[in-house]
Amino acid sequence: MKTVVPLCVLRSGSTVLSGVLHYLGVYMGKKSDLIKGQHVNKYGCFENQDFLKLSHRILYDAGSSGIYFDYPSELKLKQAVEKNWTRAQETIARNSKEPYWGWKDPSSFHIIHYIDSLLEDPHYIILKRDVTQIANSIMKISVQTNFYSSFHHELSLFDNYIYRVHLVIRLLSKYFATGRLLENENFLEQIISKAYLKMEKFSENKKCLVITFDDLINKSEKTIEQISKFLGMKRNKTKFDKALNFVQPELVTFRKGNQ
Repeated sequence: MKTVVPLCVLRSGSTVLSGVLHYLGVYMGKKSDLIKGQHVNKYGCFENQDFLKLSHRILYDAGSSGIYFDYPSELKLKQAVEKNWTRAQETIARNSKEPYWGWKDPSSFHIIHYIDSLLEDPHYIILKRDVTQIANSIMKISVQTNFYSSFHHELSLFDNYIYRVHLVIRLLSKYFATGRLLENENFLEQIISKAYLKMEKFSENKKCLVITFDDLINKSEKTIEQISKFLGMKRNKTKFDKALNFVQPELVTFRKGNQ
């Protein structure tokens, strides 16, 4: 069994990578989960909701407000992971039933170094994209109406009504305290760079492949072949073609218009 975890940030093209992994034969979550998030991506965000609930609960317990730039301290993260250790074990056990399995969640880089020991033969794929492009994408989506749909989805990850109320209060408090940081390109670039540094430090001495969004889009066949070899997957033409077709013109054009 191999665990496949994309390490990425919001708006970096992670849905394309997750879709490619799905079509190559990596279990990335239930199909009903993968198609959620169509307000952001036409074919869904290809995210395992089980892991979104886990990581976002950990971030909540660490004091996060649900805003992208709200990074909890490592001490609070460690304490939150310890509080949710059984939840993490159960989440992994429910999903790790296939020879290749994994999940995509742009917030996983916060907690992955704490739960790495729970994973069997983990293989990490760091997806990089130009930080200015990501920052511009975040600024664009933050002023569009689908921001409200995104936050509604965030609230749906919490079953407890009290948690939802507290999350709304935190969000509003953070917003009014910090101002319009989601419209500050330099600030966003700094926190994106900080996230990538955290991924790189974690991945030292790990089984890790680094790819770029540009290569995934513009050199799709070569990059997908690289991913397959990294995971030790036998070439299956049908699966490979489905993965390749996932990043063909219609999908890429849609993403370029919405990122």
